[in-house]
Amino acid sequence: MTALYAPDAERRYLGALLMLSLAGGAPDSELDPALFTQLEIGEALSAYRRLKGQGRPANEFSVGDVTGNRAVIRECIDAVVTTVALEDDAAQIREAATRRALLARAQRAATLAHDEAADLNRELPVLADEIASLRQREAVDDASASIERVADDLYQFAEDKSRLLGRTTGYRWLDRWTAGLRSDLYVVAGRPGMGKSALALQCIDGQQRAGLHVFAASLEMSIGASAMRMALQRMGIAKEALTTFNRGPFLEHMADIRDNRNITWYSSNRSTAIDDIVAAILDAHRERPIDCVWIDHLGYIEHRGERSEGLPYRIGRTTKALARLAHRIEAPVMLLCQLSRAGADGEPPQLIHLRDSGEIEQDARWVWMLHWDGYYQTPRPPAHVGQPYAIYQRKTQDAPAEAIPLMWRQDCAKVFPRSYETEQS
Repeated sequence: MTALYAPDAERRYLGALLMLSLAGGAPDSELDPALFTQLEIGEALSAYRRLKGQGRPANEFSVGDVTGNRAVIRECIDAVVTTVALEDDAAQIREAATRRALLARAQRAATLAHDEAADLNRELPVLADEIASLRQREAVDDASASIERVADDLYQFAEDKSRLLGRTTGYRWLDRWTAGLRSDLYVVAGRPGMGKSALALQCIDGQQRAGLHVFAASLEMSIGASAMRMALQRMGIAKEALTTFNRGPFLEHMADIRDNRNITWYSSNRSTAIDDIVAAILDAHRERPIDCVWIDHLGYIEHRGERSEGLPYRIGRTTKALARLAHRIEAPVMLLCQLSRAGADGEPPQLIHLRDSGEIEQDARWVWMLHWDGYYQTPRPPAHVGQPYAIYQRKTQDAPAEAIPLMWRQDCAKVFPRSYETEQS
């Protein structure tokens, strides 16, 4: 299947373009920077076009001076094998952009499919026309044929509410609200003790049971502690409820979780540096494609850069690296983020509570914020009694920004569908 992103082609294209320009053989026109998914390369191409339009030299050195990012430009030039492949790389970039546009329309179709109040007779013909307009006159590979099939199947898709646009969360009752996890950076935020790690572990377990390969970076807890919490979730009991009678099944769950081939564990015992974490993910991905990444949590990551640059700026580098990683491996990257207790007033958190944490809101395509009212009650409700719980989708790309209603049990640190329907992965 052709990728939705072409990072290598983007680097080679910019490098070849600058080399040709320096030699006086640049093409008359170049690709639109909007087609590029890597921000640094898109900015460099925009600078190239501005310099060229002003009649000034547009090459590695002048573009580097304008953008202040000579290192990236040098990497792009080093990636070029031959400038003859410029048009081939351009074709890959255009096709990837077409496929992303197609996916965006499909995601709109999913939104319609989940909106029972939508007027399908009015909305779908417009959407089908938009999809049909994505056809390329000179089709590259099978992009045009794929668009044809999607346009023809659009009505059937809208009627089928079980179709997912991304990886499963591990639970059908959660997939129905999310339509699956896309290949983007997600931020899952909440105050301490709000259930971030519990939700992550529960989804990791559900995803591995669905056959997905999950990379789980447990930076706050040891792998043993994470496996124990996941085993207790499976059994639906608190740690205090372990007895000689249920110890056997508990140990079996622990062994299954720790040795499970569908989970690649990563702990803080190795390294918390963002570059090392990304390298470990890429190594695991080369051995077997990763379907989803969970990182718990941002506060334990060692960010690159000098301390004099300030923490928000260094956090921004980390979130940008993770966003690029999601596109590179074509899998969702779920980054847990802890909100401060300061300013907590009992109301569900808002995006403004992320504003002091670097550029998280800008880099993440999706932001989930967790909340349950019982968290703020004194004393708290009985741990074994289910409490209303919600995932607030504060930032989305293709779905209504609405709350996902769930239930929470504190004793086993587990979420359930609001209706308590049977959990099915």
